[in-house]
Amino acid sequence: MKKGIKANLYLPKDCLEILNNKRDEVIDFFDNFINLQYDIYLGEYQEIEVCAMEFIMVNKTASLVNEDYRRLKWFLKDITNKQPKQILMIKFDKF
Repeated sequence: MKKGIKANLYLPKDCLEILNNKRDEVIDFFDNFINLQYDIYLGEYQEIEVCAMEFIMVNKTASLVNEDYRRLKWFLKDITNKQPKQILMIKFDKF
């Protein structure tokens, strides 16, 4: 049984442009994950426009998927110089 994480994060609105400008680097990083689905878009959170992000990641064990999630958040902080804010994070089992 595999383990997964579904998470919704956000960054300030201007980070969407940063991620777009560094699109190749972002896609290369995301391609390193075994099983990652994502969507990054201009959204609204608490009546403020933000760079909204949805991630679903799966790996063999809970510790591996947790490490993947930590690496993902670190990468986002490193590339944008802003700490991503977590709205929701759900852990699940996948058969």
